Amino acid sequence: YKSNFNFLINLVLVPVESFLNSFSNSSNNLNLLLQKEISKLNDKNNVVKALNKNAKIFYEEGLTIDSLRATAVPYFAKKGCTISQDALKLLFDRIGDNVTSFIQEADKLSLYKKNIEEEDVAVMVPVPLEMNAFNICENLINNHLNIALRTFRDLITQKEEPVKLLNLLASQFRTYMEVSYLYTIEKCNQDQIASILKIHPYRVKLACRSLVNVSYKALNNIMDYLYKTDCKIKGMEIDPINALELFIIDFDKIRNQ
Repeated sequence: YKSNFNFLINLVLVPVESFLNSFSNSSNNLNLLLQKEISKLNDKNNVVKALNKNAKIFYEEGLTIDSLRATAVPYFAKKGCTISQDALKLLFDRIGDNVTSFIQEADKLSLYKKNIEEEDVAVMVPVPLEMNAFNICENLINNHLNIALRTFRDLITQKEEPVKLLNLLASQFRTYMEVSYLYTIEKCNQDQIASILKIHPYRVKLACRSLVNVSYKALNNIMDYLYKTDCKIKGMEIDPINALELFIIDFDKIRNQ
C-alpha cells in the first residue's frame, strides 16, 4: 500500500485473514474508512482487536434527525429559500426521523416555492402511512371514531394495504400498552420509559397524554382483538378491509370488554 492511501474496504467481500495480515504487516501509513451498522463494536472481534492495537481510531457519527433539526433553516437558506417555524414543524411531523425523507422533501419544497409556509408543506409533503396509523389510534382512544373511520376509508381509497395498516395499528397500540404498564404500574417516569423501550421521548410524552382516556386493561383487550383479527385474516375467515372497519366501529365495545 502507498503511504496515506485512502483505503475503502468492505469486510464482507475481503477475507478477514487477508485484511489482518495486510494491515498488521504494513510498514506504511494507511487511512481506512470503515462503515459500521451497529452502535457498538465487539471488542473481542479479531478485526476490532487489530484496529485497537495498531491504529488511531476516530469516530464520525452519521447525520441524525437532531442535527437536521438544528441545521434545517440554514439548509433551506443554501437553497435560496426561507421556511416558517410552523412549516418546519409540520415537515418534521410528517417525515418523522427519516433523514433521507427530509432531504428529498426539502429539495422538492425549495423547487416549489422560495418562501415556504405551513400550507405549502401540507400540499407538497404526503402524510406517511405510519402517521395515519398513529392518527387513527389517537382518534380512537379520544373517542373521535368518525374521524378515525374517515381516515381509514381515505387510505383504502388511496390503495393502501389493509394488512400493513393492521400491523401498524397493532404496533402503535403495543407501544401504548408498554408505556401504560411502565407509567401506571411500575411508576417509571417518561425519561426512564424512553430509555427502557428505546423510543423517542416525544413518543412517550404523547402516549402518556393519551393514557388519560384508556386503561392498561383496555389496551390489553385491544391487542387481544387485533391478534385474533390477524389470525382470522390469515385464515381467510374475514376480508381485511371489513375486519378493520369493524374494529373501528366497535372500538368502544372492544376496549370495554
